[in-house]
Amino acid sequence: GKGKPGIQTRDTRKKGCEAKISIKQVCRFPDYAVSCVKNVKREQGKVKERLLQDLTDGKELTVQSRYYVELPLSEAHTKHTPGGLSGVARTVHPQIAEWIDQLVSEGMTDSREMQATLRLYVKTRMTDTAAPSDLDRAYYPRLKDIKNHIYLAKVRQRVPQLDREDLRGKLPEWKWETVDGGGHI
Repeated sequence: GKGKPGIQTRDTRKKGCEAKISIKQVCRFPDYAVSCVKNVKREQGKVKERLLQDLTDGKELTVQSRYYVELPLSEAHTKHTPGGLSGVARTVHPQIAEWIDQLVSEGMTDSREMQATLRLYVKTRMTDTAAPSDLDRAYYPRLKDIKNHIYLAKVRQRVPQLDREDLRGKLPEWKWETVDGGGHI
């Protein structure tokens, strides 16, 4: 299908970073200002009731919007340097990837079952580290991440690792022939 035209941006959230940006919108109604009188509380109540009634009646009001943006200090950024790319490339924590390999070798290939098992493992087996956020993809990968790792684990199981020491031991036994200038065994 056709996607919406526009600018595509890269997700710049860093894995495990606790820094947050806060944006608040404050609406002012200048026609409902409270004048300085002796009984301010009573006057505020009257103005509030009039504003609520006008809003209920659908009356057109003058509104002034102000936005307050609160940016975190650089000290609030955790597990990366501010502006750096650390944590962006790594999707799944190495321990999680290892567990996926282990579970696939035991016959588990259903991604949803794998996701539930990994959640349990993170909550029960990773007690030596601070509890990661449920939103941290490194520890709680999405189904797509899990499916990719299941595929890679299956490929690794089909292609056994070469025993390099054994290979080095056999190289001197094999005869080298030169065919068209290239070396062949």
